[in-house]
Amino acid sequence: YPVFQAGPRICLGKDLAFIQMKTVTAAVVSRFRVVPLSPDFQPVMRWNVTIQMVGGFPVKMEEKKT
Repeated sequence: YPVFQAGPRICLGKDLAFIQMKTVTAAVVSRFRVVPLSPDFQPVMRWNVTIQMVGGFPVKMEEKKT
């Protein structure tokens, strides 16, 4: 990421920032279930160097009941 720069003046907190971003993301995502928007959704795949899903995969986030 360009905000951290590179070379001799690289941000000293870069590694800590990445750990914090991953921790916060995991904490937020763990509170939700990822559910397909349509139960009968059939993905269309495009074969390239990697497999790509045409049009993406529409989902909704449902808060988990505690």
